[in-house]
Amino acid sequence: MSLSRCPTDNSSSRINSSVPLINSSSPATPPESFDPQVFPSSLIHGDNLLPQDDQIASDPRSESNSCNGNTSSSLPCTDSYQYPLKHSCTPSFLRKFNESIENVSYKCLDHSPPDSVPGDFSISLVPQRNFLYSHSSLPPKIISIDRNNRIKLDNSISSNSDNFPPSPKVDTSNTVSPGSKPISEDLEDLNLQSIVQTFEDLPEGIQSYAFFQLLRSCNRQSMRLLLNECEPLLKKDILSNLPFSIVQSILLNLDIHSFLSCRLVSPTWNRILDVHTSYWKHMFSLFGFQINENDWKYANPNLNRPPFLHNDQISDDYFPEIFKRHFLNRKRWLFPSIPPSHLSFPIHVPNFMITSLLLHKDRIITTSGSGTIQIHNAITGVLEARLEGHKEGVWAVKIHENTLVSGSIDKTVRVWNIEKAKCTHIFRGHISIIRCLEILVPSRLIRHGVEIVEPDQPYIVSGSRDHTLRVWKLPKNTDPPYLPDNTNSIDRWEKNPYFVHTLIGHTDSVRTISGYGDILVSGSYDSSIRIWRVSTGECLYHLRGHSLRIYSVLYEPERNICISGSMDKSIRVWDLSTGTCKYVLEGHDAFVTLLNVFQNRLISGSADSTIRIWDLNTGKPLMVLPSNSGYISSFVSDEHKIISGNDGSVKLWDVRTGKLLRFLLTDLTKIWHVDFDAMRCVAAVQRDDQAYLEVINFSGSRP
Repeated sequence: MSLSRCPTDNSSSRINSSVPLINSSSPATPPESFDPQVFPSSLIHGDNLLPQDDQIASDPRSESNSCNGNTSSSLPCTDSYQYPLKHSCTPSFLRKFNESIENVSYKCLDHSPPDSVPGDFSISLVPQRNFLYSHSSLPPKIISIDRNNRIKLDNSISSNSDNFPPSPKVDTSNTVSPGSKPISEDLEDLNLQSIVQTFEDLPEGIQSYAFFQLLRSCNRQSMRLLLNECEPLLKKDILSNLPFSIVQSILLNLDIHSFLSCRLVSPTWNRILDVHTSYWKHMFSLFGFQINENDWKYANPNLNRPPFLHNDQISDDYFPEIFKRHFLNRKRWLFPSIPPSHLSFPIHVPNFMITSLLLHKDRIITTSGSGTIQIHNAITGVLEARLEGHKEGVWAVKIHENTLVSGSIDKTVRVWNIEKAKCTHIFRGHISIIRCLEILVPSRLIRHGVEIVEPDQPYIVSGSRDHTLRVWKLPKNTDPPYLPDNTNSIDRWEKNPYFVHTLIGHTDSVRTISGYGDILVSGSYDSSIRIWRVSTGECLYHLRGHSLRIYSVLYEPERNICISGSMDKSIRVWDLSTGTCKYVLEGHDAFVTLLNVFQNRLISGSADSTIRIWDLNTGKPLMVLPSNSGYISSFVSDEHKIISGNDGSVKLWDVRTGKLLRFLLTDLTKIWHVDFDAMRCVAAVQRDDQAYLEVINFSGSRP
């Protein structure tokens, strides 16, 4: 197959298209560092050099067209759309390159305009100073292909041109390298085989330069075909060939958007990323998420859950789905794409306040100063039941499964069946107001490295202003009712089959209690905290340090610590393995009424209108969530958020950043309590002289 150039107009002006190779440094400067190689003998001795495109040979371009006013080009003008590179500039990285020929360093510096198109392709090789023989130099070489597709070798460039150092006369025309052909001035027409062979023999720098000149003469269709063939071959799969551990290290540095984008690269990458489920476990912890009971059941439906849940207790394979659940839940609350819906309905508590609020499944349970307990449907707002029996206000309430336990100013504890809306048991014995309640059920925990379950049965513990705590057995759903008549006989109270014993030790009102398993923590107005073993009634520790009343306590069984908040404005963290105080947290300007712990963070609410977040491991303050005025009447929190009520509004905070995200409710006269579940926030509030329950639904549907 023979290729030849189309004839051109000899009268057209021609651009000097030679590419001189010159020394860019001073004559005494050594050549630039590169791998020396002998210039292919086929190039020196006249083998065919460069291919011509058959598309160019058959291109019917008119010789008479003007080239946008550019008369310096020796080639006919072409349509810039059909030939995109025809008038483009030669990239600078193609116009400068280094070569080594027969131990002589050559440097290319193309002085021609970058947008010029050569009429005859030629490369001028001008030597730098010979680095083996510092006192000698070689004559320049010009290797070219003329318009008749003839290869030429020329040594006629003056060695003194461009201020090059003098070069001795070296006759290279008769030099024959081993295995090469003698030079011929007139060669036969180039054929495809010789074009390919010659191109393969060219140094890399000259190959790139020459190939770009050929591309200039390719039309759009040819370039598109080349691109379609070459592009897939030039892509390298950087993940498939790497070891598993290195791929994992790379992936752990990606954000979620980048990780998901990688899955779209190819089916191979998608399969690789499917295997690396540890990425989702890593992101789960990075986001501050913590597995819960539902996560454990999803991953281990047939196993009993451990005493305390940790992220490493679930296999990595389950974390893509678990992360998705937690991430969507966080997004649903903090950055909802659909505004939350709002259901508001009044509740009847004339002239009395709402003393407690619980959101249990699809039921909202409220107690009030009137002594009634109301159960509303959280979806519709309909009043499902009114539990009546207490003679005075109910100040404490707890729920376990289908059992509700309430404590009242009337000094009684009542046990209710929620489904039947019926009181099944009445416990008497306290001689003053019952202020707090706790239900302790058998729980799995680790003691001295051994997993145990305690207590052996569920208990009710009530704290009273009579300075005592009373322990009762929690009735079973199958137990017969126990409804003794109202009597003042102490003997009658002690004969109650559900009564266990009385915890005696405090010298003032018992204000707050918290427990887990068989351990109970009580805080009193006597400024002290007591640690009890409920099943035996033993007082394990009597903790002193606060100077004023205790308003809140919290037991954290996994760390075996308890936390107390006092009227003296301080918070104390106690080590229950030694009975000593670990930290004293100071910063609040009023008494501390509310405490909560999640992961390594302690959250406290105070009458000074602030919520503070502390590092539980160090006792250091992390951030302050300020409000304008009013004490923090209630707050709830989890791994994503804090919902607080004060200053006539209910607010939503980001627990990780402390940023106030939005006001859930405003223009309120009073906020009594707030609670929430996975989808909803419920608040018991007052507007003017009317009490309301407000349900804010983040599920994307009407509550």
